[in-house]
Amino acid sequence: MESLDWLQINKKEKWVAFRSIDALAILPALRNRDFRILVMLGMEDEKEQSLLWENEERLWVRQNHYIDIEWIIEENDYHPINYIEIELENNDFIRFSYGELFIKLSSITILKEITLKILESYGYFAANTIWNHVYNQDKDMPIYFVRAREDRDITDEITRLTIEAHKVDEELKNI
Repeated sequence: MESLDWLQINKKEKWVAFRSIDALAILPALRNRDFRILVMLGMEDEKEQSLLWENEERLWVRQNHYIDIEWIIEENDYHPINYIEIELENNDFIRFSYGELFIKLSSITILKEITLKILESYGYFAANTIWNHVYNQDKDMPIYFVRAREDRDITDEITRLTIEAHKVDEELKNI
């Protein structure tokens, strides 16, 4: 399992980005949602290749979502997914690329719900506090300072997230 360390939320454009994360972290975003897989690349015979049928029309999954979700899980078991691009309704989408997950949804409420599930599955038990803080920032935040903590365990770590994010941002400007 990857070690989720960074989170960014853009409230204006309604997207969230996670780094470092596993491909199957997309599952909460697919649950009970119509979707269409556009691209899915994975490792097969020590080479990266498409895990979709060649020249097959990319159809929407509008019922029995569990069948395609189960297929994604099985594919990842046999051929670890490196890249997946999924279209959702309302011009929403999911993109996973080599440990980075980007989810754009037109509903900030659903985006928050999915984000909280992902955070908790990676050991961020104060997920709501993390969401509230990162949601009000304008940059990628190093959330590893609050991993495994409950709300009652967080003291100055939230401030450290912001300080570290600004520090990294300044270092990147000087490169």
